[in-house]
Amino acid sequence: MSTSQKTMFIEAAIIPNKIAEFLVQIPETPPLLVNLHKKISQGEPDHYRLEDLTDDDVQILRSIWADLPIPDAWNMTPEQFALCRKAFDVAPNKPEWQIQAEFRDYRNEAKGERAQIAIKHMRQMENAVHRGSLHILTAHRVPGDKLEPGTLISIADARAYLEPLGLDTSWLDEIEGKGSKGDDTFKNSEEKVPPKVMEWLKAMKEQQDAAGGFENSVIVSEAARKATEARGYPVLPENFSVTRYETEAE
Repeated sequence: MSTSQKTMFIEAAIIPNKIAEFLVQIPETPPLLVNLHKKISQGEPDHYRLEDLTDDDVQILRSIWADLPIPDAWNMTPEQFALCRKAFDVAPNKPEWQIQAEFRDYRNEAKGERAQIAIKHMRQMENAVHRGSLHILTAHRVPGDKLEPGTLISIADARAYLEPLGLDTSWLDEIEGKGSKGDDTFKNSEEKVPPKVMEWLKAMKEQQDAAGGFENSVIVSEAARKATEARGYPVLPENFSVTRYETEAE
């Protein structure tokens, strides 16, 4: 009498998150200064305009910061810039304008890139489910059509999705080996997608859908950022929309 091999399952949302982890490394780099502007008051509270620094402005800043232990002004951390701002604010030759710093948070940028990759593959997997080329189960073990907390995918289907992407699947072998000793669903908490992360990805996906897709969401977010910098008060992405003009050729 032959014994059929038990089908092993993992949480489906692990797959897009694993892909993102493989493709994007999270650096340990702290936020670093990438630009400085003059911040000029416009008369009303919290209203100002930003201007580029002139050569004379740069010389003023250099003279104020000459004695500070800052090795590279264009790679300052927020903590180092706080020292520079304090020195600027009390300098006897302080100009009438303020300084506005622009930092790049490389760590959070990488996390954001991971999130975008994960969302793209969430959509890709859901599309494959709708086409019938991929199968997922809800937590109640009935066929599902969305990647939600508790949604399951067989390890065989997970491997079939990952291998054409040229990604390592050896971690699935490890899960298969551990899970074969007990339940058919691998329960190692290290491989679970935290519910908060899953809810965040779903919220980002819904926000992108509301904006008309990923590219449009990037456009409106960038427009809101620039408007916030120019006006001196928060401007939300929801205040913008994207209009696409088609030519006759299109």
